Amino acid sequence: MARLILLILLLSGCSRQATIEPVQAAVSEVATVVESTAGQTAPAVTATVLAVRGVADVVPSPTVEPKPVNDAVEALVVRWEIGSRAQYEAKYLGVICPGASSGPTIGIGYDLGQQTGAEIRRAWGWHPDVDALATASGQTGRSRCSAWRNAHRSIRVGYSDAIRVFASHDWPQYQTMAARAYRRGWDGLSDGHRTALEGNGYNRGFSFVGDRRREMRAIRDECVPGGSGDCSATQLAASCRIWQGTEVYRGLCARRKEEARWARM
Repeated sequence: MARLILLILLLSGCSRQATIEPVQAAVSEVATVVESTAGQTAPAVTATVLAVRGVADVVPSPTVEPKPVNDAVEALVVRWEIGSRAQYEAKYLGVICPGASSGPTIGIGYDLGQQTGAEIRRAWGWHPDVDALATASGQTGRSRCSAWRNAHRSIRVGYSDAIRVFASHDWPQYQTMAARAYRRGWDGLSDGHRTALEGNGYNRGFSFVGDRRREMRAIRDECVPGGSGDCSATQLAASCRIWQGTEVYRGLCARRKEEARWARM
């Protein structure tokens, strides 16, 4: 916790003229602490992460021309998050609690608990329940997520609205983050290679700290600068070792292998 507080103090002096790299590094460091605590994330840790992101939010990001939700995005993200339209309408119209350190989740895997109130309002400002949605910020972990969901069971997000937010807000945001995270060599990658890494980031984020991220560091430091889809594919498949022996191994490893297939295109 002391490390997190120091990061907050460091970032509190950042202005709009701050460089991206120090802020991004701090956010990645805090994100790694959260991941390492899994389902036991303390409310204070979640609050600290959101505070860091609130500061980081003022730092300019590179402009990336958004790509449409094409077949690659459908295969790499939408299908893995919700399955199909029929499955979405049967299971995901309301708020869900995926478990572990996740918060109340709506739409195409949009975790309200991991967003700041300002981020929620930017993405969902048109929704009639946006004021209630914003209160889900920081409500992470099984018990807090369940309590919030039970108090907001009337909230609904239709499939078309879910796709609308994903296509116009979430996906462009992750395209920008991927371009920044893998900036050395990014412009020279194939569309399939870029989309594979964007999709991986949508699921895992863009922290590069810790042993659980060693394959991502190899992709950043070796594969992308070298323009090698085969290299990235090998590392994506190798990251399956992270979930070995867990209940989510089969699904997440299949997702990594699908990303690997697109990275080679």
